[in-house]
Amino acid sequence: MAIHTLLKHLVASSIVTSVEHEVCKLGFNSSSLGKSMKLQTWCTEKIAIVRRHRLIALASITLISLAPIALEATMKVKSDVQWQEEKDFVFAGHCFNGAQYWMLASEEVVDGKITPFVSYRGPAGSGTVYTDTSPKVMVERICRANADIVSHL
Repeated sequence: MAIHTLLKHLVASSIVTSVEHEVCKLGFNSSSLGKSMKLQTWCTEKIAIVRRHRLIALASITLISLAPIALEATMKVKSDVQWQEEKDFVFAGHCFNGAQYWMLASEEVVDGKITPFVSYRGPAGSGTVYTDTSPKVMVERICRANADIVSHL
């Protein structure tokens, strides 16, 4: 329920309680004892219901007002964790001709610049080259026995 609706119920229950309270006071002053006992039971039940509704409405408003605080505390805990992106990727498998290959794609700082590099081992031989070529293309090159794999950065 929205806070507006809960507040509306609280105000309505306060007005009803005031009216019913006046009716109960008038009813208890009546001369008929049987009528007065029925009215007393009715009044007691109504007052208990209204008090229960008030308690539920106040508890709901309290919980709704505290929810953003709890959410903010949860978000602070999550924001303290620093995300670290992976920089090293290892690829290994079988080439199209059945030979095995292994490749490490990573980055390192060279002369103050972040430079991508690939270390490899396969039918084309083994070595390390500085390149930003995609891993898929590099695997095709590594898997060809006569491939010329050179740095181009």
